[in-house]
Amino acid sequence: MSLPPPKPDGWAVVKPEGWKMTTELIDYDSAEHFKEPAAQTELLQDAIQQGDAGYLAHALGIIARARGMTQMERDTGMKRQALYRALATDGNPTLATVMKVLKALDLQIKIEPRVAA
Repeated sequence: MSLPPPKPDGWAVVKPEGWKMTTELIDYDSAEHFKEPAAQTELLQDAIQQGDAGYLAHALGIIARARGMTQMERDTGMKRQALYRALATDGNPTLATVMKVLKALDLQIKIEPRVAA
């Protein structure tokens, strides 16, 4: 086997014949880490504090998946696909959807004056 010429950084890549590089991906759902109400509350508070609507929708989606989308479907009266779409990072849920999801999660919005930094 002859070695390929060295790369500019001085390293040569040697691969046996027929060798292919593969990467195995695993399924990951962050909802698994937000099962506890305290963690869910902290996530939502951070999303609201950041002021990013996409982040808020995504955070609600994480919590909804942590609690179970089948139950969310029943409690909101919305189709599962519509919930997934609305509660994605690039989702754009209506205020009505947000209110249905919050009610199904036994959460509420509390409005307070903003504290000057």
